[in-house]
This record gives sequence, structure tokens and C-alpha cells, in this order.
Amino acid sequence: MNLNERQFGLRVSGLGDRWFTAPLPPVSTLRGRLYDGWTSDDLAYVGGESLITETVGLGGMAAAAAMPLQDHSAGTPAEMIRQTERMYRITLREHPVYRIPALAYRGVPCGIDVLRVAGTGIVPAIHLGATLRDGGHAGALLLLPPIEPFQQAAQALSALSPPTTPSPSFTSHA
Repeated sequence: MNLNERQFGLRVSGLGDRWFTAPLPPVSTLRGRLYDGWTSDDLAYVGGESLITETVGLGGMAAAAAMPLQDHSAGTPAEMIRQTERMYRITLREHPVYRIPALAYRGVPCGIDVLRVAGTGIVPAIHLGATLRDGGHAGALLLLPPIEPFQQAAQALSALSPPTTPSPSFTSHA
């Protein structure tokens, strides 16, 4: 997953170098917290590691492990947990090493599945730094990317082969 000033895009294993893209929502619509003195008018979209860490189960995918970010992201501890629980619905497995104490040490959700995103309508939660247009940092934001690239990728994958039953999770939890 990546973005620039105008578009969010993703590439999917098995589909070569093709990018699936859609326009970004206005930065003014993102939930987050800015340092005193800054407004959404001062911000610009900047891609970076935030979009990569989510693909391995960190960042917004593991919000329940990052309670200090609650006022920058989901708002409350309960919502941070709900956000992470939603991410399990769109991933293939739980990480065997990275675990979340607040969720009885479940592994973080990892392996975003575009078929599950397209089927559920749940998009990956992405924690972004609030970046200033002229450089610098002004806080943190929660990006819920547009679903269209996931839907496009799911259609492309579905065209490659007949539908299959998803493989079972490799970890168990209570």
C-alpha cells in the first residue's frame, strides 16, 4: 500500500506490477489530533513506512497495542480494541511473535486479504503522521483508505482462478 498527494494505491502478490488506485479522501476529513497551532489546512499527504507497517500487522492494524495513540486515532481504549478486532476479519492470520496483551496475547492481525476487504467492506486502519505542507510533523491521523483499490484487486484475483475456500488460521485463540 502507498499513497501520494492525490491517490491511494496498492499492489497485490500474484498480480505483477499492476497498481490499483483511487483518489484519497480530503485530509480535512481524517480523524486525529494535531499539535496546538496547526489545522488540517496546514497538512499534506505523505506516504512512507506507515502504509508498509500495516501490511505486517503493525500500526493501525494493532491499535489495541498502542493505547497512547487513542486520542490520535480511534478515540477510546474500547474503540482501539474494536478497531483491531475488525482487522482480524480482513487478514489471513495472527502473527506468531507480535502479540497484544490487551487481547489476551493474540497475535497481531497480519496478511491483508483483498478478497476479505472487498467482501466485508472493512478497510485496513492506517496510522499516519500528520505531515505539514512545508515539512515537519504536526500530530497523528487515522486513514481509512478508499475501498475501490481493494475491490479492483479482488476482481483481478477472481479472474485468475475460480473461487476457493479461504485457508484456516494457523493460530488458535480463546
